[in-house]
Amino acid sequence: MAAEDCTDDKPRDIRWDTLQDRLRSSVVSISLSQCFHFDHESAHSSNATGFVVDAAQGIVLSNRHVMNSGPAFHKATFFNNQEVFLQPTYYDPIHDFAFFRYDPADLQNSFVPKEIRLAPEKARSGMEFRIVGNNSNEKMSVHQGELSQLDRNAPNYGSDAYNDFNTFYYQASSTSRGGSSGSPVVDVEGDAVAINAGSHGGTLASFFLPLERVVYALDYVRRWEIPPRGTLQAVFKHITHVQAAHLGLESGVAAREGVLTDSTTGVLTVNKILPGGPADGKLQVGDIIISVEKRPCPGFSELFDAIDSLVGSQVAIRVFSHGEFKAVTLDVMDLYAITPSQFLHIGEAVLHNVSFQLAYSSSARITGVYIARCGRGLFPYPEVGHCKAIQAVNGVPVSNLHALMDVLQDVRRDEPIVVKVVDHRDPRYEAVFVTQLPPVCTPAQVFTRSKVTGF
Repeated sequence: MAAEDCTDDKPRDIRWDTLQDRLRSSVVSISLSQCFHFDHESAHSSNATGFVVDAAQGIVLSNRHVMNSGPAFHKATFFNNQEVFLQPTYYDPIHDFAFFRYDPADLQNSFVPKEIRLAPEKARSGMEFRIVGNNSNEKMSVHQGELSQLDRNAPNYGSDAYNDFNTFYYQASSTSRGGSSGSPVVDVEGDAVAINAGSHGGTLASFFLPLERVVYALDYVRRWEIPPRGTLQAVFKHITHVQAAHLGLESGVAAREGVLTDSTTGVLTVNKILPGGPADGKLQVGDIIISVEKRPCPGFSELFDAIDSLVGSQVAIRVFSHGEFKAVTLDVMDLYAITPSQFLHIGEAVLHNVSFQLAYSSSARITGVYIARCGRGLFPYPEVGHCKAIQAVNGVPVSNLHALMDVLQDVRRDEPIVVKVVDHRDPRYEAVFVTQLPPVCTPAQVFTRSKVTGF
């Protein structure tokens, strides 16, 4: 019998055991409390997971839906029960990742956590992994599995929930559940290949966010800078080469154009276009992306590497549309310009600009002021209901929060206010109601998130 070829000096299970010991100082349990309703998220408290990616600067990586886009307080607890306050530093406007900072000087007894290296290039189908996190509020829960899909479209959690898009997701079977959001998905060497993001209820299907855009953003965060993020206000979807052939793009043509190679599994198509955005009138749903800036574009990384580098400029895209190739030039908009960073708190109501996230769920124009929380006076719940966006007040169009405040500042407390709203889930729904400023309430306040501190 031939001797078994073994390049490791330790059995496989021993290597995993050693790895778990090393990860204990890197993974933290995160307790969070969101103070106000904001965007899709209501005021709440919960627990999740994060992990150290830069020990010297105290940078912790977790999910966007853990940080939340609205104001919240976060606390991290290490395996040795040392607690530190987490400062929100950066969350991506679209993708499900965010960075916190803690002060390394707050750690006692010379404790220095080890950082986990981000290695997106190591992910491969069939790769064995471990998830180490705060599963069901139990610290240091470990779950194992094998990566199955590397080119899954982002999961959809419903129109009333936060959804990622314009990125691949990994899929695998895993027993991880609530509280493990933000956990590192690591290989046997202890390098993170993805971050745990969500699951399909009632099944073992788990979804992991790849780390290419995380690595891109971390380089800027380490320098206390904001990573450039561009948008065409369009949503793209990955389809197989067989599906592309059904749309008229034959395999031979796709190979000649460089989007069908041994390393590609499909192409990108246009799935949604928001009215009034840069892509409106230039791209069509069903268009297949062939190249960006004269380079083949088979995936999301190639597309958004170009778009993020051309914010405020234009991008040249070649598409296959209705059996023909055509070239279009699109303005690249700053994604942060359509990401709400402030809200108005008045009469218990919480109001802010309609976000890309809200508009995406219904393919609606990004305009108006979203009622994140109804108040007992100004916007009473029975009359307004959920998921409404203000379009006009007293006949004056309201395109954003500042336009609304300009109208309200001239309204007397005893004067009726006529408000026109639409349902962001179905823009065809319109309603008009009459309200007025509450006779007694706390002064109206505007809260703005700092791009530097994250608050």
